[in-house]
Amino acid sequence: SAVSDRGLSEKRPQNEDSYLEMPEKGLFSVADGVGGAQAGDVASQMAMEILAEAFNNLGSGDVEETMRMAISRANSAIYQMSHELAQLSTMATTIVALQVTGNIATIGHVGDSRLYRLDSRGNLFRETKDHSVVEEE
Repeated sequence: SAVSDRGLSEKRPQNEDSYLEMPEKGLFSVADGVGGAQAGDVASQMAMEILAEAFNNLGSGDVEETMRMAISRANSAIYQMSHELAQLSTMATTIVALQVTGNIATIGHVGDSRLYRLDSRGNLFRETKDHSVVEEE
């Protein structure tokens, strides 16, 4: 199952998250939109649609390269749209994606959306590092 929440900040009256569940492909992803006034909604939804399309067309291709290509393609599409439509000029999104085949996990992420692993004893392990100024410091 999947659930998303806008968080506690009063500055964010709406939830700009989008998520993708493709259990038949072992693919799960979350994008946290940024930009307000529905711009974040658009960016996060675009990222999920482009990722889904890439994995629907994967066949027996390389999962890591497909994830890299899909995230890069989403970035380009979001950037282009933000420059073409003034109302979307501030849109952006983070993304974190996990694809599991057997005992191999492929992770892709950009920004500060995180992936955690839960072990059999209930311990959480952070599997990604944020791409942010705070993380760099």
